[in-house]
Amino acid sequence: MQLCSCRCPVYIGMGFFCQQCGECCSQMGDVFHIKEQREGLVFLIYNQYTGEEYVVTIDPDKTQLFTQSAVAADEPLSCPFLRRDPVTGLALCTVHATKPDICRECGCWTMLILDSDGRRAGRLLGAGHFAADDPALHDIWADQIEDLEITDRNEWERKVRAILSQEGYTVFI
Repeated sequence: MQLCSCRCPVYIGMGFFCQQCGECCSQMGDVFHIKEQREGLVFLIYNQYTGEEYVVTIDPDKTQLFTQSAVAADEPLSCPFLRRDPVTGLALCTVHATKPDICRECGCWTMLILDSDGRRAGRLLGAGHFAADDPALHDIWADQIEDLEITDRNEWERKVRAILSQEGYTVFI
């Protein structure tokens, strides 16, 4: 069993079932930016890390949700197209039908890192995007983990777990 970043269990060997918690998109505003709005509800967005550009369109069934609400104030780095259903509170991608490939490839965070008090300190997205909530963890990642030259995923995970455990963090993979 693994835990997704919202602490929901994700069982290895079983298909991922989205809980609509929004965690996978909670840092994507740091990745994707709206470059321009085109005709209607069509947007050109770009990935600030890769420079790739994508054209996305607001899903017809989510037009009202997109136009009448904004990214949640408590989630300022969320993807610009993430919205919360006002009734259920569930996270919804308003460009689901045309979302970028990176969004399609990610099931949830593959690594959850907690500090010594059990608070979330950071997460690793399935496609390799690291998001730190803790500045000290950010520095450790940059100094000791980011440039690890280990190609075997299991070996890499063991090394990362060892480094972070030594620094007082708990790692869920």
